[in-house]
Amino acid sequence: MQFPKSKRVELELTSKCTIICPNCPRTYQADKRHLWDNGHIDADKLIDFLKLLPVNYVQLTGAYGDGIYHPHLVKVIKAIKEANLNFNMDTNGSYRKATDWEQIADLMTDKDLITFSIDGTPENFTQYRVNADWPSIKIGIETLAKQNKPIRWKYIVFKYNCSYEDMKTAYDIANRIGVTQFEIIDTHRAPVGQLVDKKEFNKNLDQLELYVDNLKNSSDSQKTKVTNLTVNVTPRTGMVKKNKKEWVVPLPEDTKETRPYSRIPEVDAEADIVETKNVYPQCMNVKDYPHFITSEGLFLPCCFMRVDQQNWFDQLGITKQDIESMSIYKHTYEEIINGPAFKKIMNNFENLELCKMTCGKKSIARSEKDAGQEM
Repeated sequence: MQFPKSKRVELELTSKCTIICPNCPRTYQADKRHLWDNGHIDADKLIDFLKLLPVNYVQLTGAYGDGIYHPHLVKVIKAIKEANLNFNMDTNGSYRKATDWEQIADLMTDKDLITFSIDGTPENFTQYRVNADWPSIKIGIETLAKQNKPIRWKYIVFKYNCSYEDMKTAYDIANRIGVTQFEIIDTHRAPVGQLVDKKEFNKNLDQLELYVDNLKNSSDSQKTKVTNLTVNVTPRTGMVKKNKKEWVVPLPEDTKETRPYSRIPEVDAEADIVETKNVYPQCMNVKDYPHFITSEGLFLPCCFMRVDQQNWFDQLGITKQDIESMSIYKHTYEEIINGPAFKKIMNNFENLELCKMTCGKKSIARSEKDAGQEM
């Protein structure tokens, strides 16, 4: 079976970051730093590889690092745009100068997006985004806003920031400084003691949505810059199989389906569906599920394999020579997906613990347990 050619790729430009989020692997795997902290991707070799990569959309995110700290970030973005690709950069946004943001803004079109992860108000968001810096984040947003570039404020909801007052405060600030999208994310991936109570959150969200609707319909609606309030739910109950061509992701209990939820994976109707007993490998069956390039220049099926990657390689029997076959520095895209490492991955979805945890029965059971504890 041939590995699917997604039109999306996620680039981890660097393993470096300035903040210490509790749920980030760079925090809870600090003792394994020697295994994952491999610096910055080679910009020139990455650019050469991208020229022949059959994608139309690039996500500048990462498992361990924040792409904003790559020393040649502007050079990489320039190459992405010269290849006629669109991008979304997801960043904490701290500690970059206005001149850096001006250069980035000059390269952006209305199809690109900068997403700032700010989980709360300027006064409390560092409870999760530890060591983040609001003044420099604000400079970045305002610099992009001066050129009318698409800007998203991504607000993950935890117990400390789920009140209506906090969400409204953040929305008002976003509106005032030029943000164009305000995204509320409810997720099961919360630090201990910070999982949101669904009933309380839904009540507060009702208030926020009513406030936003009233604001847009008021006489001052021309002053409302945030035109897109999105509610985004990370599914808590996994994928459920209905038949070979139809898979569904149930929304969390007590969730209102009328809201514009997103990130529900879409099965590729033309894909050669991988049938396994215990796992549903998203990288194979979900339409344009983004593949992943690590900061050391390895092309992987998905971002999940990046965390603890040596452990997964060992489980698959991938040798040092096999690992070399995934290097974007030494091989073309076609050579990589037809190489020995990818063959071992393709033949072992059923046996790889990662796939069972992420896309299998264990994932569904764990998610349902999390939801039950929350309620």
